[in-house]
Amino acid sequence: MKAFNQGGWETLKDTTLDGHAALTLVAGDDADARGTVLRLGQEVGLDMVDAGALVNARLLESLGALWIHLAFRQGLGRGFAFGLLRR
Repeated sequence: MKAFNQGGWETLKDTTLDGHAALTLVAGDDADARGTVLRLGQEVGLDMVDAGALVNARLLESLGALWIHLAFRQGLGRGFAFGLLRR
């Protein structure tokens, strides 16, 4: 199971930014376990998205690495999170 790695701890402490829920993607091979993690994240106010099988965890790792790069190397600091726009 891979989840909650696409942002800093601040996002878990305060899950909304400017009125929008922060995105968290979840990957894992056990559909029931993914469902549980998705529900837990939704309960604390995150925008939870099922990313499918655990093989997709490598994609989530890249998003986590991008967050770290933007926060610390590009100087954005920790006060941001990713979001998903839907039509």
